[in-house]
Amino acid sequence: MQLPILADRFRCVIYEENQLKLLNRRVYPHKTEYVVCRDVESVAKAIEDMIVQGAAVIAYTAGYGLALAANVQRNMGRDELKKTLTKAAERLKNTRPTGAELFHVIESSLAVGLKSLEEGKNPEEEIARHVYSLMKRGEEIARKTGEHAARLLEDGKTVLTNCYAGPALVYAMLFARERGSYVKAYVPETRPYLQGARLTAPTLKEAGIETTLIPDTSVGHLIKSGKVNVYMTAADRVALDGSIANKVGTYLYAVVASKHGVPFYVLAYTGPDKKTHTYNAIVVEERDPEEVLTLANEPTAPDGVTAYYPAFDIVPPEYIAGLVTERGVFHPSEMKHYWG
Repeated sequence: MQLPILADRFRCVIYEENQLKLLNRRVYPHKTEYVVCRDVESVAKAIEDMIVQGAAVIAYTAGYGLALAANVQRNMGRDELKKTLTKAAERLKNTRPTGAELFHVIESSLAVGLKSLEEGKNPEEEIARHVYSLMKRGEEIARKTGEHAARLLEDGKTVLTNCYAGPALVYAMLFARERGSYVKAYVPETRPYLQGARLTAPTLKEAGIETTLIPDTSVGHLIKSGKVNVYMTAADRVALDGSIANKVGTYLYAVVASKHGVPFYVLAYTGPDKKTHTYNAIVVEERDPEEVLTLANEPTAPDGVTAYYPAFDIVPPEYIAGLVTERGVFHPSEMKHYWG
């Protein structure tokens, strides 16, 4: 099954010849170009400036950033290199505070790097090999999650999504189609960066899924009019209480969907974050207000107008019909027992 380029993480994040090539999501789909990073700071800036977007892609990018740190400073002594890697890990962690996978990949990659130093191995090679293995495992997880999600999409169903849900959504739509179910999608623009218009819509179109782009503010009308059968998104973090954090707007759509009897399913991939017990532990990233005051680098408001941009919001468990992971579909109340 051939995935569209954005859903194929191995074509979005490429580590080779001591440099990291990142598909520039800021200009896609109008241009397909790569940004090349050769040190930790350029990787961190690529994450902060949203050259890379999506929880998993951000996490793999950060992991490879540690490999670059080890390469750039390879002539340091062991103790100094340990300090350098630890400092680089902290810099990368601070790029986006909401997504859980970023922290998991950085912490495991740092552990691999430090262990390799103790064993006299090349930390760059060991970290890069580790991140690549995580990407391979992530592909398997996305596929399995998509297989389970496809069973929720019956023939004739229309799916509403938000922002960019990653390869699991693509797999879900493709597997549903393979099973003989005709499904189509409504995709909100997702302002201010238009991830829905620039990322999700072209990805689903490339996959052959009938896709309709809509203004963010039309979602309530569509749901009330009966044009949406299923609401399905990913999540940047899942708490053990069954709540999730995802792109701002997810909560609004979930409330409206619940009001009108439309089930909300979350593509949770690997399940909850063990360290996040309730939604109170989730840090909601607040991005630069200037991002709200422009669109495609053009000002949308007069000088002197202020803005506010929380990039995520929290959806409580009562608005979630199920969380879809590589292991199946779970009720939010089951998250606290997900790991046994």
